[in-house]
Amino acid sequence: MGVPYWGPKPDQNDYAFDQIGVYVMQIKDRMMKGIATVLEKGHPEQCILGSLVCLRVIAEQFPKSFGVSFESDDFEFAKKSFAEWYDKVKAKLPAKYRQAIRDEAEKEFALFEERILRPRADQ
Repeated sequence: MGVPYWGPKPDQNDYAFDQIGVYVMQIKDRMMKGIATVLEKGHPEQCILGSLVCLRVIAEQFPKSFGVSFESDDFEFAKKSFAEWYDKVKAKLPAKYRQAIRDEAEKEFALFEERILRPRADQ
């Protein structure tokens, strides 16, 4: 049984449900392009975590819409890419933020796994 055409909440009607999925795809696409850029050019500016936080917030509110557009493979790619980016650019990061950036990334990846991926796997 799908989502009804009409419903009071964004994830309870077809049009809004689809639109949320479009936003997820846009954020995912922008994140993937950002990953390619920062890895290729070795930029110390990173976009991965910002995108992942936005995706997590949407997924917490609209898990059904989110699950259609973002899969665990996408998450694993982002996580692997962050580690690669961090190793490549950590010397370019200000020393006082280096460890904090890594710590925040680990927290965000853990939150995403706990709040988004695990519940989905349990379904």
